[in-house]
Amino acid sequence: MQFGDLFSTYSQQLTPTRQLINANQPQQALTTLSQHTKGSNNYLVSLLEQAKTAHFAKNYAHSETVFAEVIDILKQEELKAAIQISNTTQHISALVTNDTALEYTLPYYEQVMVHHYQALNYLYMNNIESAVIEARKAHQVQQRALKDQELDLADQQLTQSVTLDSLSSTYSELDSIIGNDLKGIDNPYTAVLSAILLESADEANNAYISYQSALALNPTNAYLQQQVERLSSQLGIDEHSTLGNKGIHDSDNQLIVLIEQSLIPKKQEQNINLPIYTSQGEMRFYSVALPSYSQAQPSVPISISLNGSNLNSQPLVDFQALAAANLKQIMPTLIARQTARLIAKEQVRKKLAKEGGEVGNVLATLYNIASEHADTRSWLTLPANAQIITSPLSDNTDELLVHYRGHSHAVAINPKHQGVTLVTIYTADQLFNVETSYL
Repeated sequence: MQFGDLFSTYSQQLTPTRQLINANQPQQALTTLSQHTKGSNNYLVSLLEQAKTAHFAKNYAHSETVFAEVIDILKQEELKAAIQISNTTQHISALVTNDTALEYTLPYYEQVMVHHYQALNYLYMNNIESAVIEARKAHQVQQRALKDQELDLADQQLTQSVTLDSLSSTYSELDSIIGNDLKGIDNPYTAVLSAILLESADEANNAYISYQSALALNPTNAYLQQQVERLSSQLGIDEHSTLGNKGIHDSDNQLIVLIEQSLIPKKQEQNINLPIYTSQGEMRFYSVALPSYSQAQPSVPISISLNGSNLNSQPLVDFQALAAANLKQIMPTLIARQTARLIAKEQVRKKLAKEGGEVGNVLATLYNIASEHADTRSWLTLPANAQIITSPLSDNTDELLVHYRGHSHAVAINPKHQGVTLVTIYTADQLFNVETSYL
């Protein structure tokens, strides 16, 4: 753990990087990222920020290399978990400092996005075969997450001794942020990308299943309805013939626009009074720092003009909802560690006060206050949300206009291409990047 990690939060340290990305300077943003040594507690999350920032800068070869290292580390961690290897030194250090002394562990929704962006890296470098492989890996991670979550929920019902009831006033916003996404792992954005790539690999059945899973999470999304009906028509499946999107399958040439909007909100540090019982059975309140999220601004639809017609984007996924759901799920564990940490720090303070008198007591108290920080680490270059627009393409379509922040951006497309034209748009304040792929 670096010295600065002890006395400042991770989200504070990444502020300059995010500011430069928002200012449309992703290449310069790369230079602001802290260099963490391999094996340090923040090494993995620093790789995520580096890989995604390079992706913003359209340096896809560098992004691919860094994501490949992340994937290799995740494989090693999965193996260590299987044989139950733990880092005792880290846990002891965290007991007298804060959770940033622990090695960062990627939640499942972030693991899925590692493969998502790696698939896009390969796609942009015209390696379709590898892109399809990464899409399948993303699906495998989501399936593993669903299985593990079922086990975690069953285990929590048996062992959870700390609930969020006493924190309801502090964490009441978590539920409003989560909304209907109670699992914290469902990601229709990646399901759509997988469907697009699978269809390009002549796997229409698997593409249909991926679109179906995305539609199940967004049942009112008209664009997903259209894609499900289009493929069901091609495959001779009648169950979706009542979706009300006739005509979408008249053309095999499709425009699919995937939009990433803004940067995901940062975790906030909140101080709460946690009730702890002493060895004498007396209840005392201690101030502790825990991570939380504030209510974010809602997504803003982006419109495009195609052949004189305006189309507005519709939401696919809210990444803050995924993050908030994950935070709520692990909160009992965080509180349990805080309780153990309070006891350990209090014992250290008493020992120093006994041996060093008032000076020892003051020094221990100051250290406890200074080191009391919430673990606000998360992948902070992820988008706030993802959106979609789809439309059939005609042979005379050669340009579309994307309307963003009062400006119209022209995107040239090839009207002669037979198949899917995928336009991926990255937006974050002043940042506006576009990639066009033909599948």
